[in-house]
Order: sequence, then structure tokens, then C-alpha cells
Amino acid sequence: MNETYDIVVAYRRGPRWAAATLIHQSLVHNNRRALIDHMNAGLGRPQTLAAVRVCRVFVLVLGPGDLERCDQTDDELRVLITVAFSSNCVVVPVLVDQFTYERDKAHLVGLLQELPKLQVVRLEPYQPYPALERLNTVIEKFIPTANSEDDLWSLPTGDTSDALGQTRMDTGEIDGFCDNAEAAILAMDWTHAAAMIRRALESGRDMARPHRVMGDLFAVRGMLDKAADAYTQALNLDPFDLRSYERRMEMNLRRGRAHLAYDDAAAAALRTQGNTTQLAEHYASRFGSDKEHALKRILEAIARRKGETSEYR
Repeated sequence: MNETYDIVVAYRRGPRWAAATLIHQSLVHNNRRALIDHMNAGLGRPQTLAAVRVCRVFVLVLGPGDLERCDQTDDELRVLITVAFSSNCVVVPVLVDQFTYERDKAHLVGLLQELPKLQVVRLEPYQPYPALERLNTVIEKFIPTANSEDDLWSLPTGDTSDALGQTRMDTGEIDGFCDNAEAAILAMDWTHAAAMIRRALESGRDMARPHRVMGDLFAVRGMLDKAADAYTQALNLDPFDLRSYERRMEMNLRRGRAHLAYDDAAAAALRTQGNTTQLAEHYASRFGSDKEHALKRILEAIARRKGETSEYR
């Protein structure tokens, strides 16, 4: 599954299908990236779990008897709910057919004990539209629509207190957000790229890659100063991040700050395996027609960094 979703709609197979489908259609109608797994042929359990881990809102449709098998550790619905609570998303229960937690209290085990504490949306089968409107209003708090360039970065990341607070993700999940952001940048889907970068930064702010990918998004949008700042932040976190040196060099060239670009090229050459002079020549070729002058300046910068005197004349 290459596509990622902001919202996942989960339900117990059977009588809850109609309500879940209606909710999904309403979300899609409101231009939301929503997944309901029965509509995705071939989407297996690992892919569904992966979608839950990276979504921002987990909509859980519950009706009478839906929690009865949740005291079994391998129950599919229990696994999905547990993953949602353990991830950095907001859990929103939608209750149908006069469901109450009191009837299924004995089946609220583990993290499922948190369900009755959450704000719910109650959907009446004969008048579903007020509930659908309320659900979309709730989701709007966590996934507003970005209308401008500034909006991409000013959107709230979501209050996850209803989902047991923020849970630090492992490096693999943060890399997953970055992978999705890079794919969205290639597809020129700026809003989704920004959303994925925010998710990566929520739990990986002290890692270089989310900042570097943020720099990539700024760069393709022509926001050169912000891109350079993002690459600098990545390098502050990881001084050996070669890509950030190379990309900051490009930003400095585009901004007309050749003296900074020379230093970035020197740093990149020193951090790459191989002949330093040949690497310097490689980077100098990116400076256009002034290649000879650029090579001299890069070699001088390398010498300064190594505490030596350049032998290049």
C-alpha cells in the first residue's frame, strides 16, 4: 500500500457495514483521505495496521455485541483499537443502534478500558446526517484544510490526550512518515507532504531526517530561506548528514550566497568516501560556468576545515 490516509474507519464485520460505509462516504465527500478496509481489495491485515499507525484520526464504529470477542488477544477489532491507542492518533468512537459500554464492560480489557472516557458521536440510523455533520466538525479540529502556503505549517498537530497522549514512535515509523512525505512531494501533493512531515516531527523532532524532508518541501515550493534553515537544523542534529550538506549547498547557490555554498561543498566532500579533490571537482561542477573558481574556493574551504594550507594554485 503506497497511499497513506488521514482517517481510518474501523468496524466489526457484519451489521455495522452500512453505518461504516455511510461514514466513509461522508468523509470522502468532504475531501478527506479516509480508508475503510473492505473497499480496498487485497489490503491485508499488516497493511491495515500500518494505515492505523500513521493515520491522524481513528473512527471506531461500535454497536451492540461488537466488543464481545475483544477479550481474545488475537481478535482483529481489539488489535486495531490497541494499535490506534498506541499510535499518535485521535480515537473517535461512533456509537450506533443504542450501543452502551455498560453492556460490554467485561470485554473492556487492556487499552480498551480507555474507550468509555472518550468523547463519542452517536449516529441514529433514521437521522444519520446530524451525526455525520458533527463527526466532520470533530475531525476538522484535528485535520483542518490547508488553504495557503502558511497554512501548511500553522495547522495544529492534534490534541492526542483522548488517545492516551503522545506515544513516541520507533525510528521505522518516523521513517515511514518521511517516505510518505517524499512520495507526496514527488506527486506535488503539498498538503499531504506537510501533514506527513508534521507527524514525523511530532515524535522525531530530535532526528535529522524529518527536518531534511521539510527542507525538501520548502525547496520545491521556492521557499529557499526556510529550506536552508531546515537543512541547518538537520545538520545540527546530525553533522554527518551528507544529503543536508548537498541540499543546503544548492539553496545557498540559488540564494546567491556562493561563499556559504563553497563551505557546504567542502563539508560534503570531507564526509564522502573517495578522493577529496575529485569530490571537490564533482561539487564544483554544480556551480555552472565558474567551475574553476568554485573548485579553488572549495579546496580552500576543505583546507581550512582540515587545518591545512591548500596546495591548489
